[in-house]
Amino acid sequence: MHPIEYLRHVARASGADPSMLVAETASALRAMRLDQPGFVLATRRIVDKHPTCAPLWWLCAGALSSLDPGARLSELADEFERDHSAGHLMNSGHDDALVIEALAMGKEDAIEVLIGAVDVEDLEWAREVGRTAILVARRGTKLPLEMWREMKRRAMSTDNPWTLDVRVIDVAGFDLVVDHLGVHAASEFVFAAECAPCPELLVGGGL
Repeated sequence: MHPIEYLRHVARASGADPSMLVAETASALRAMRLDQPGFVLATRRIVDKHPTCAPLWWLCAGALSSLDPGARLSELADEFERDHSAGHLMNSGHDDALVIEALAMGKEDAIEVLIGAVDVEDLEWAREVGRTAILVARRGTKLPLEMWREMKRRAMSTDNPWTLDVRVIDVAGFDLVVDHLGVHAASEFVFAAECAPCPELLVGGGL
């Protein structure tokens, strides 16, 4: 399959697991690395079709910001595959906790997280019954301010046909945060964006 056709397939894969999306997008984009205009348009289209998948935004931003996008795509895909968040969660000792995976995370006045609307309902239930609530933020979830604001705008836009039923809440609503670095009390969690801002990524494109 031609890389363009492959990327069209990825762009249509709404709701697919981020692990599959990151691996397949990295592979397809590597094949386009010598076509700079096409490469840029493809990354824009991918994030446009996946407005709530922070790891894809992280992957595309990292590639566009690199002097060697092909090599950088391989590095980032490997980093994502080696993410230790799941292992840290298993070793946390909270077997009965409510576990919610972050779609994205950012920081304005406070640390905010994008999660599914149904997850908000589960979180409210956990608070009522006193169950520990854990937020899992896998590799590539933490976005710089400019990208976070744009993701929120796109994700919450009623004009976007790809919009998912999502909500933005304060990370303080959780007891613990688990990321690739370990397990943290939500009240003490220190946010650090995992990529540099990439303005050229946030312009609409066609694929």
